[in-house]
Amino acid sequence: MDKQAIWGLLLCSVAILVYYLIFLPWLFPPQRRPVQPQPAKEAEVKTPAPAVEIEKSELVPAPPSEVPIVDNILLENDLLKTTWTNEGAALKDAILKKYKDYRGGERLCLIEPSEASPPPMALEEVLGKYDLSKRIYQVKEITPNRISLQTTLEEGLRLTKILSLEEGRYHVDAEIVLENISQAELPVRYTVVSSSQICLEGTPEYDMASVVGVDVGGGKIRLIRKTLSELVKSPERNESHGITWAGGVNRYFASVLKAGSSDWVYAVNSRPVLEKDSKGKANLVVSIETANLTLPPQGAERHEYQFFLGPKREDVLKDYKLETLLGFGAFTPLSKGLLQILNAFYAIIPNYGVDIIILTFLVKVVLFPLTRKSQMSMYKMQKLQPLLEQLREKYKKDKQKMG
Repeated sequence: MDKQAIWGLLLCSVAILVYYLIFLPWLFPPQRRPVQPQPAKEAEVKTPAPAVEIEKSELVPAPPSEVPIVDNILLENDLLKTTWTNEGAALKDAILKKYKDYRGGERLCLIEPSEASPPPMALEEVLGKYDLSKRIYQVKEITPNRISLQTTLEEGLRLTKILSLEEGRYHVDAEIVLENISQAELPVRYTVVSSSQICLEGTPEYDMASVVGVDVGGGKIRLIRKTLSELVKSPERNESHGITWAGGVNRYFASVLKAGSSDWVYAVNSRPVLEKDSKGKANLVVSIETANLTLPPQGAERHEYQFFLGPKREDVLKDYKLETLLGFGAFTPLSKGLLQILNAFYAIIPNYGVDIIILTFLVKVVLFPLTRKSQMSMYKMQKLQPLLEQLREKYKKDKQKMG
């Protein structure tokens, strides 16, 4: 390797360093985040029937209940800090404890409260007419890793949500129990919010998206992804057979609700929401709609879910069979190989900025023989240019001899 090539590689490395550490942060400054407050029976199953779509304007709030609001119910482990409220029996906010925001001093916000959209895990539609996102549930149980919330509608439907969180996991186990305490059969269906109020990360119009996982057999999951910009043009309703999970993502993180069985999932609805408190920026709401179920008198139905709140890291997503959320493009094997090398560098030097520069330098060294061959060809062509000009001038009136 000659001196000119060595100097060229060094200059390229310096240019890349300046680009990533100075120019790129200046050109695309990180978006500001709000600082999060620190909050203190088995059933007989009937064959489901197709659900009938109801316009949102037809839904009415559930009858009021004389229960006080408790909005600081905490479920926390070493990875997640989640705050729940009995208003809608829903998630109020979520923080990833192992990640930092752009300032480096605060834990990273994944879910934040908003008045513009229903919160995650709220029931938007029950019995085809009630919106329970503001319904105040009774708090039946609170322990450090488990809570139980319950409400009863006048039609004789008792709803219970049981939420629990284990150590070392990026998900909340959720159970929705439907009980018919009346003396007549009760047709039931509901819509549960699987993702909403996601904190902005990256470019919202293209990095924020609704995601739906459809089991196509053979252990394969087909990903259906709609960006926020696409949803603004047209809200999405997906009625694919075999839907197993649905949620929302930003550039680096995901909020996904996985159903214990696809048998009770009928459709997924995704729509944009204008956030009034964030300078007109849009967010999205993704909800899972169940098929119609018929509960016999004194009968019950139990639906189990995994509510994933975590990073889009390959090792984490594989654990939850959500690896299809990662897109490596057309050159997947090459991209995965480079990612493994980058992670190996990170294990030694835990700074991705430096690791990217090292990887770029390594790629330049590997490709140097091809680059040098191309440069030598260009150099030889440059040396021939004076002779070619002489020929063009001498035979400018005779194209055949010139050729």
